[in-house]
Amino acid sequence: MKTGGINCGVVNHFFVDQNFRLKLSRETDKYIIFFVIFALFFVFYAIFSHPIRTGGNATERWLLIVYSDEAGNFLRTLSGEMPSHHGLRWGINYPAYILVQLFGTSPFVYYIVPLFFSSLCVALLWLISYELGGLVTAFVAVFIFVLNYKVHLSSLQLMPNAFSIFYFVVSLFFAFKYINTNKVTYVVIFSLCIFLMYGGKETNLFFFPGIYLFFLITRDWRAISIVSLVLVCLFSIETLLVNAGSDANLIFGRLEALLTGGHINNMLTRPNHINYSYDDIINRWTIISIVPKIIYYSFFSLCIYGIIRFKHLDKREMLLLLLGGSFAFFTTFFIISIDPFRLGQPLRERYLLVLTPVAAISLAWAAQRAFGFVAGFARDLGVRFPLDNILKAAALMVAVFTVFGVVDRGLENDDRKSPYQRYDMFSANSYFNKAAEILRDGCPVYYLRWSGAETTLRVLTARDVNDDWRSDYAYEAVSPEVLPQIFDDDFKRLFRDWPTSPQVHVLQAKDRQLGSNCGTVFAANGAILVDIESRKSLWNVE
Repeated sequence: MKTGGINCGVVNHFFVDQNFRLKLSRETDKYIIFFVIFALFFVFYAIFSHPIRTGGNATERWLLIVYSDEAGNFLRTLSGEMPSHHGLRWGINYPAYILVQLFGTSPFVYYIVPLFFSSLCVALLWLISYELGGLVTAFVAVFIFVLNYKVHLSSLQLMPNAFSIFYFVVSLFFAFKYINTNKVTYVVIFSLCIFLMYGGKETNLFFFPGIYLFFLITRDWRAISIVSLVLVCLFSIETLLVNAGSDANLIFGRLEALLTGGHINNMLTRPNHINYSYDDIINRWTIISIVPKIIYYSFFSLCIYGIIRFKHLDKREMLLLLLGGSFAFFTTFFIISIDPFRLGQPLRERYLLVLTPVAAISLAWAAQRAFGFVAGFARDLGVRFPLDNILKAAALMVAVFTVFGVVDRGLENDDRKSPYQRYDMFSANSYFNKAAEILRDGCPVYYLRWSGAETTLRVLTARDVNDDWRSDYAYEAVSPEVLPQIFDDDFKRLFRDWPTSPQVHVLQAKDRQLGSNCGTVFAANGAILVDIESRKSLWNVE
């Protein structure tokens, strides 16, 4: 029986404290659960990993990492142009670079870094939430986090989401440690962590005003001084290194590279970015999927409630609301041009995902406090009920549904119901080995989208540095009539997520005679290799 707790009959493993929080009797148990959650999610993420996605956030960065020199200099792009925002995200590049140096450049290695960070993030989320409100709060927070399944889909790639969320959760961990202990060490570590968060993606700076506002409200001048000093030193070092490591004379370092490296010009000129209207300021939050919409809107409602009861907020609760509110505000009003009107980021849901952990923790903690209020009111009225059993049942139910949610989402978004299995973390090597074999034999591979051909080309380039795939192989659009078989309804039914407007692209060797034993190889979604005539998979074991 835990001293100071409510006598609820739980002797061995749990107790309920005065605030009706279900807590573990042994302090070491929370770390056991922490490692179990990490291991479970790592296994789930590995099993349900998705094919390497094309685009700068994934394969282009992978190329930069593979081709970078021994010093890990990502500032000189492959084309020798001004460094892009991809090469400047050192909070992603260097962890991946270290792993590449240790284990090589295979597609299997590509997955290890984001899977590790994503799994550790969920475990840390559980630990932070447990410290705030006990077991129920911890499992509810993880459950809410899992509900926004797009966090997991994008976190299985070498993209900013997994790293941004991880650095944010670590920052939150040390921020709470500082609030609880007032030790200078924790605020210094917190300062380092938020700089790492910025290293993962530059728009994570949108959290910074919330951090400073919190310290101003709490009149913590020492914390403001320490955070400011650490950030000024780190930003200065980064600027000097970027300036020294790039071919251009970047006096203002990363900021100047971002403004002059083509990314801003791309946002101002690309057709899919120039048709914004003022309505899109709000549309960023209305076009997202229903589940994240419920999570974010519930969090915003909690922020409004926090403003009304601001003087009564716990410091940690105040920090959560200020961080989330700051990010949401500056993301919403990130405008780079008034006339013509241009937003600083496209209307993509993944740019909002870093808000999920702060929303999950805040909502779970609020739910625990609401339950505590109801339980306390019932106790004052003399109503007796098995509180320990209710809390244990709630924690168990949320844990079960959390695991089920991960599995269900993984199955829902995978092609495992198809006879042609898409490659994942464990089968990525064999997929690209087979693609390389087909192409080296002089045979073409047909894709429904250019992105599938581009992904194959980039990954094969990254894997085989001595063989210049970029110059020897190319893809081009061809008439859909070239492959009428793939538009047969019976054939399309074998696949999920069939494109609504497919465009056939063929990847093949340049100036090389067509191989004599070439079949018609089709790559559905850039993840499945099928011989159309026999309709058999060419790489995975059936």
